[in-house]
Amino acid sequence: MHTPGPWRIARWAREPCVDGFEQVITDSRGHGLVVFCQKGESKKVEANARLIASAPLLLEAAEVARKMLLSMTSEDFSKGADRPARQALKAAIKAAKGE
Repeated sequence: MHTPGPWRIARWAREPCVDGFEQVITDSRGHGLVVFCQKGESKKVEANARLIASAPLLLEAAEVARKMLLSMTSEDFSKGADRPARQALKAAIKAAKGE
């Protein structure tokens, strides 16, 4: 069992990492879950942090979509009953991408 979401990107008053950018992922109460130092462009580091922070949302969307899609018939699809699953996945992907 993982720590429930939402997870957030936070800035903590810590020693800066050498030649890199530090990112902290916290739970909804502000408790640190992941601290990492990554070299490279700050935009790339921030994108990686967003992807990690969105993990609970991505997992939840995938589980909901899978459950919904497995129970649908071809008639359900033709009526657009898969729309909520597609919307949940789209929202989770947008969050992971920072859109």
